Amino acid sequence: MANLDYQNTLDKALSQLRALEIDKALELFYQLLQQNPFDFAIIDRIYPLELKKKPSDGFNKICQHIFSLESKSQQFHQLIIATWVDFKNKFERPLNPNDFSDQQVFNLFFHLGQTGYSSESEKLKEHITHLLAEHKQTPQALYYYSEQLVDKKKLLQAIKELEYLIIYYAEAATTIPAEKLLQQVRARLRSSQPA
Repeated sequence: MANLDYQNTLDKALSQLRALEIDKALELFYQLLQQNPFDFAIIDRIYPLELKKKPSDGFNKICQHIFSLESKSQQFHQLIIATWVDFKNKFERPLNPNDFSDQQVFNLFFHLGQTGYSSESEKLKEHITHLLAEHKQTPQALYYYSEQLVDKKKLLQAIKELEYLIIYYAEAATTIPAEKLLQQVRARLRSSQPA
């Protein structure tokens, strides 16, 4: 596909939208999204349209796109969590990590782990440690998970996870930060115990 003139294509899509030609507008929005995958303004245009449409193929498509994006920004965090909530409600099925690509699993694991979705996060962690143990992103994902446990004051569980990370991923770039974090957590735990 040739490079689109962004503004011209956006204007056409908005014109189609005003004419209530939703499918034509979505087609143009998706063309823009294909060339600008992180364009939150385009995602914000597509998402509510797909959310309201029946059947849910288009909604699944935009969700899969969002789950595939790798970003640690607060704006993206809010987007992926809101998308997860709508996805879960719309499809009314429990989380199955096998329904997602490896990248989507890591993204969901990182973002859900920062929220109250601990059961989903644990399910993703099990999938990562059992089926993606050799993946290059696994050590970093487990390190982030350990940091999240520390933030949630789950220090004993954080120690267990950090020890696992250090033992099984000794060559990973996360080893030294994991060792430092483990020392800090152990010191914090000792200081919180009565003398």
